[in-house]
Amino acid sequence: MSEQVSSGSVVVRERPADSLEPQGVKRIGTAGALGAVGVLLLLAGLLFLVAGWHLTQGTSGVGVSELWALATGGSDATAESTRQILVGSRIPRLAAGIAVGCALGIAGALLQSPGFTLRGGTSEVLRGIIAKAVIRD
Repeated sequence: MSEQVSSGSVVVRERPADSLEPQGVKRIGTAGALGAVGVLLLLAGLLFLVAGWHLTQGTSGVGVSELWALATGGSDATAESTRQILVGSRIPRLAAGIAVGCALGIAGALLQSPGFTLRGGTSEVLRGIIAKAVIRD
């Protein structure tokens, strides 16, 4: 089943190639990986569009044309006031929203992972919350 390779006084057993994958795990293949990359690119593009739309919302009247003029290097007075509005309030608000969303996503993923909840260092309160929140089959 497995070969023994002698390297001096040390005997090394080589595992078969098919035993490197954990039990019950299926490979997704090239098509699945390309599909996952496609979904990731689609979501990144959607995030970019929603972020651009978010930057145009507010009472100051910054529209898509002003945002485009600023992105392409417009240097008139409108572009300067638009830059002050965006840098002063809208971009920090957008960055905070994205950071909070990422943090909540990571926290949710950690709470759902069995390695996190089964570890001995988890507090009793957290284990109680997780035990009540888990839906058993």
